[in-house]
Amino acid sequence: MEQIREDVWSDPVPFPGNPTRYTLSYLLVGDGDVVLIDPGWDSDAGLDHLTAGLRHAGLGLNLTSIVVTHYHSDHLGMAARLRAASRA
Repeated sequence: MEQIREDVWSDPVPFPGNPTRYTLSYLLVGDGDVVLIDPGWDSDAGLDHLTAGLRHAGLGLNLTSIVVTHYHSDHLGMAARLRAASRA
């Protein structure tokens, strides 16, 4: 997880076994909201990477929303798992 602005973070979430290699996820933080955009492919490796990045950002799984830009599994795959594990 890399901070690219005061309230914007970016994270390349791994996409194991695929030539695409990763999905670029974004985290927007502000006014008590934590929004994750395009959580990535649903895999244990991806979840581990993303949760480590969220901890690095000082947030943990305290998501309030999950946004998916389009209906491809490499962008929305982990959304349901994250929704169940967070307050999103």
